Amino acid sequence: MLIRLSTASVNQIPMDWAGNRRRIQDAAEKAMESGPEAILFPELCISGYGCEDAFHMPEVWTRSRESLDILCEKLNGIAGTVPVIVGLPWMHQGLLYNVSAIVHAGSIAAVVPKQHLAGDGIHYEPRWFHPHKSGPDQTGSEGLPFGPCIFDTGRFRFLVEICEDSWVDNRPASQHAGSSFDVILSPTASHFAIGKQRIRRQIALESSRAFHCTYVSVNLLGNEAGRAIYDGQTLACQTGQLLLESPAFSFQPYTVHTIEFDPDPNRSRRVQTHSFRESISIPPGSVLESATVRLETHFKKEFGFRLPGEETADSNHSSSSRSRSKERSIGFSDSRSSPGFQKSSSVNTGSSSSESSGSGASQGSSSAESNIDRTAQNRTEVTAGPGADERIVKRHGDAYLEFTYATTLALFDYLRKSRSRGYALSLSGGADSGACAVLVERMVRFGIAELGLKGFLEAIHREDLLEDERIRGELQSSDAQSADEAAGPEALVKHLLFTVYQGTDQSSDTTRDAANVIADSLGSHHQDVQIQNIVADYIGAYEQAYDRKLDWNSDDLVLQNIQARARSPFVWMLANATGSLLIATGNRSEGAVGYCTMDGDTSGGIAPIAGIDKNFIRAWLIFMEKQGDPWFGSIPSLKAINEQQPTAELRPEDQHQTDESDLMAYDLLNRIQKLAVRDRMGPAEILERLMGDLKLPVRSKSGTSNPSNAENEIPASPVSGSDPQFPGTTNYRPFQNDYSRTELIQSIRKYFQLWSRNQWKRERIAVSFHLDDENIDPRTYFRFPILSSGFQEELDSLG
Repeated sequence: MLIRLSTASVNQIPMDWAGNRRRIQDAAEKAMESGPEAILFPELCISGYGCEDAFHMPEVWTRSRESLDILCEKLNGIAGTVPVIVGLPWMHQGLLYNVSAIVHAGSIAAVVPKQHLAGDGIHYEPRWFHPHKSGPDQTGSEGLPFGPCIFDTGRFRFLVEICEDSWVDNRPASQHAGSSFDVILSPTASHFAIGKQRIRRQIALESSRAFHCTYVSVNLLGNEAGRAIYDGQTLACQTGQLLLESPAFSFQPYTVHTIEFDPDPNRSRRVQTHSFRESISIPPGSVLESATVRLETHFKKEFGFRLPGEETADSNHSSSSRSRSKERSIGFSDSRSSPGFQKSSSVNTGSSSSESSGSGASQGSSSAESNIDRTAQNRTEVTAGPGADERIVKRHGDAYLEFTYATTLALFDYLRKSRSRGYALSLSGGADSGACAVLVERMVRFGIAELGLKGFLEAIHREDLLEDERIRGELQSSDAQSADEAAGPEALVKHLLFTVYQGTDQSSDTTRDAANVIADSLGSHHQDVQIQNIVADYIGAYEQAYDRKLDWNSDDLVLQNIQARARSPFVWMLANATGSLLIATGNRSEGAVGYCTMDGDTSGGIAPIAGIDKNFIRAWLIFMEKQGDPWFGSIPSLKAINEQQPTAELRPEDQHQTDESDLMAYDLLNRIQKLAVRDRMGPAEILERLMGDLKLPVRSKSGTSNPSNAENEIPASPVSGSDPQFPGTTNYRPFQNDYSRTELIQSIRKYFQLWSRNQWKRERIAVSFHLDDENIDPRTYFRFPILSSGFQEELDSLG
């Protein structure tokens, strides 16, 4: 007996009631083309996960319920008696719950509340929701089942575990193991972090093995509310084997995947396993009770689908053609097939075969079969969204590529959801601004390749670019029929990325040339502007007002910062004139110690790399120079940046200023920050760790560190999961400690003094993306007092 289930990941917007409903309806309609017996949507997909304190507003939970009622009617026409699981906030007996509602035959069959709330890292669910800890209850005027439920369709039994519920020991599946469910359906809103997918995959595999069942989860998609990024991935496992690990980071408004499996082998294993039989004999009352909700499904009769595996005498359909879905165009507008972005995906541990779904597939979707268990005849099928060529499958697992795909998707969503007209950037010729420019350029390339030129422009609300005949002619070459042909989107980049180099007397020809070369190769609308006269005017005005000459010996900080701040008005003017979002280019290493000028280089509305450290950025730029992403390859012009040592270029050239001479080697700074922020260690603990078995990178004779060797080869990609305790940690290469105890004490003291002194700066850094487990954003991850002792006693005790 084969069961077919569909998942639908949606790119939602908090409190976009009509838009969120539309995407759910469209995805459900697409899923029904495959004839599933249930459709699973992500956590809180009706309201959006990122409503924050708006969850406390009655308007939010009442409109969520109104949207659910509307969806019941719409889904009845789309799915009939096929159960559809959607998420929303739900008021019950004066308390707000995070729930999944099971929609069936035009009504709500039951409401399953989340039992374990995520309250660590960027999550603040206990601030808004109440955890459900009791047995079955009734809710609403209809007396709906509320609480843990086992759902019985007559062909299979399933339960719902909402995201965090699958991550804890006392999970719903453990509590109700005696109910002999066939499937765990897990709607999630699991934010992206480098290396985190390894943990999610392991949970899925172990869940399916421990409970002798099929485990299916689906995640939200995109940059929903500004900071958190969701990969939109579906995971499906059966009895410890991977059925599907779908493509991630799609630019589509939704993606749909279908999994086909046989539950009978699982049932047989449950009967054979003595320990499992013992769990069924647990005395009543020792675990939570659950209600059994029967869901009569008649989708075969209503929609003309055959049950999976069912044949008729006159049927000439093969097994693969039975699973093939009727394709239709989805997406923002100009959806079309493109090699790479639009192939089917199946990642598995057994043999597999894939088959095109036919020339009529307007979105490039196809079906893919995966025989994980020849007896079970399990099959996975991608019915919408990007699919996979191995380049997409590998979007998870390599930190450089994960960073590239996640951040470009976040920039795409931020651009279109804010309805801005582009991005503006002060391109200094250094690593940070260069990385930001590359990310915007790759965003444009990926968008065109996946959505088509017209679809991409409609998605970002820039249809006006096609209305101008002159611009339309420039863009014509970008309207390629494949990812490989979309090799020249520079014409479009010019209308979406506005860059300016702002030179002063301290600026070098090296950085000016690098900025010009990078801008030319990426295709940005670039200007080279000299602002020394503006700097001189400020200095002159001060000297006249206070009758005192400024000099580098006594006014070093003043003369540095005025240059950085003098750049802000012009680039803000550029952003205003073009209707663009101004990008702040600071990275996490600089933010941790306040190595930035407020209202200077921190100016901007979005800081895409503020959540990642300097060494990663430098290593990633070398990767992009030498290899690049699998779609569009390398960017050789980045050599102009990668040959430099990072410098602010704010002091006279004869002082040979570099970032690391001002601070310390970035390797050491980042290691101290990792231990302080991620591991929550104090100064003494960090010193003990660094003096112990930790190995630090070899420094060059100049006392600086470099993420590559002398030949500027590609640094090894940080290995996701290299740290057993923290799988998201990133290590760049082998380490060797050549620091003395005195040097380490000096560096630790400097770090904590600068960290404490500059908390006010971190409070003002522009919106940044959450990228790993070392986030220093005080609004969502690591809170610290603005005023404190600065670890004075702790630092004094170091000696």
